[in-house]
Amino acid sequence: EEIILSFTAVIDSPLDNGTIIQNQGLLVANEVIQPVPTNLVSFSVISAPDLSTTTKTVITQDLDSDGQVSPGDRVDYTIEIHNTGNSVASNVVVTDQIDPYLENVVVGQGGVLSGDTITWDVGDMGISPAVDVILTFSAVIASPLVDGTIISNQAFAAADELASQVPSDDPGTSEVDDPTDIVVHSQAVVTATKTVSDQNGGDPMPGDTLLYIITIQNSGN
Repeated sequence: EEIILSFTAVIDSPLDNGTIIQNQGLLVANEVIQPVPTNLVSFSVISAPDLSTTTKTVITQDLDSDGQVSPGDRVDYTIEIHNTGNSVASNVVVTDQIDPYLENVVVGQGGVLSGDTITWDVGDMGISPAVDVILTFSAVIASPLVDGTIISNQAFAAADELASQVPSDDPGTSEVDDPTDIVVHSQAVVTATKTVSDQNGGDPMPGDTLLYIITIQNSGN
């Protein structure tokens, strides 16, 4: 007589890549002096973190109340790191190279600005959504700038298990893994004044030397 027994189970998540899962049964019966083991069933789990859904958004603070993105406005960037894989991402590091048209950079969450690059040491990161990481920084748009200047910014996430860095994506566009861009609007506001003075003093008279001064000023951005 043959009896077939079975059971099902779900592999725990997250698990490190290469984790060995082993299972062995034991047969016990009144007529059997010692338990009889079955063969050992063993397999290796294949797993990996996935940070590909990392996003980067930007909100502009219209400091001059002109209704558009312009020099002197503040921009607030938010980077969201998600691990949608099935293993822990180890030693996660996020870097972000700042556009040269951004200044007065203020970094949150313990990030360090060195030269033109911000670095955050995130550490180990489990599975989303419980352990999603949010990183922020703010900056001021430099002035003056040419109208139509594009400020482009993108973050990159790295982990021990990943072969290459993962770029952030701008969720406001249909393109995949694209940088987060803003278009700056600016204009020149030019005024000119002209004055005259008699270099001989007194009222202007024939033969006097007159000095004309033209002052041109650009109060735009």
